[in-house]
Amino acid sequence: MGSRMASVRLTVLSFVMMVTILTLAPAISADKNFRLVPQFIITGKYTDKELGLPIDMFVDDENEEIYIVDARNKQVVVFGMDGFYHYRFSVPGKGLGGVAVDSRGDILVIIGGRIAVCDFRGSFLKYVEFDGFPGAAIVKVTKLCIDANDNRYVVDGALKVLAFDSDWNFRFAINKKSFPQTTKRTLSGEKREESMIKSLNIGDVCVDDDGVIYVLDVTASHIYIFSPDGKYQRFIGEPGSTFTTLNFPSGVAIDNQGRVLVSDSTGHGLLGYSKEGLPLFALGGMGQIAGRFYFPRGVATDRAGRIYVVEPFLRRVQVLTVEPRPEAVAAPSAAMDPAAESSGESPIPALENGDQGDLKL
Repeated sequence: MGSRMASVRLTVLSFVMMVTILTLAPAISADKNFRLVPQFIITGKYTDKELGLPIDMFVDDENEEIYIVDARNKQVVVFGMDGFYHYRFSVPGKGLGGVAVDSRGDILVIIGGRIAVCDFRGSFLKYVEFDGFPGAAIVKVTKLCIDANDNRYVVDGALKVLAFDSDWNFRFAINKKSFPQTTKRTLSGEKREESMIKSLNIGDVCVDDDGVIYVLDVTASHIYIFSPDGKYQRFIGEPGSTFTTLNFPSGVAIDNQGRVLVSDSTGHGLLGYSKEGLPLFALGGMGQIAGRFYFPRGVATDRAGRIYVVEPFLRRVQVLTVEPRPEAVAAPSAAMDPAAESSGESPIPALENGDQGDLKL
């Protein structure tokens, strides 16, 4: 009798878990115009130590290397553009964050809210010391970006973006005051100028080849666009849980066609927009095989048009391309079909081996 009751409890528990998973897992997004084509997956599987918790990355097109920040193993792991392992290095201190490489070949690593400068092999050289602007002594770096002209953009505590030239001379800041001001009246009838936004929660920043700055606000689910001199232009993206909206955006990048790419963590997807804000595609969906995502954290691109998506919980970086579907090329008037989201159609053919290690598919 006891074993029968235990079996019944187990069956009920399994049913509840299955219903919970089906309820929480979003449907696979299907797009009639585009599809994701997996190239290879980087896991570090064939090195002396697999990736433990990849949280950020940088693609160095000039030197044809991929830098992946492994927070669990407290190191930066470097791979070639073919996905094969090159070397790894560590930086003294705690709180490993993002990474970037400047035109000199110096590797800039966020560590404990500061920026450590390392040489081309990862040997520590110095820390960047900020000065010349209010609050310089208390900057807490959470994200870092370098544009085509070697200008640097630093996210300070998710509240603002600080812009510097190639020698770390301060240029300007993007914060609440950078947005259009509106006039409101207080209870006493007094007029007061207020920003169009109440707060910022900056999760990422990137810059296109024209110097236009894209600032991702995690809470608002917007990508705010600023001119090269820091003047507000507009925003793209809308919060929501539908086919073309953002649930919890985690990364932003610009590809070689000028499209704005956004990784959506809780939406388990990759969304593409034109620079004017027109939704172009929504691809991916929850899953562990190549071409599906599981809480993606960040996105990067290279000159060849490949897209890199960081997935910390699966301990991997997927390398993919977005390509037109053959039927969409034959019929260019086809549009995204939000109804297909509920059909269960996969945006790419299912692969037999979902974990390709560091080998090409």
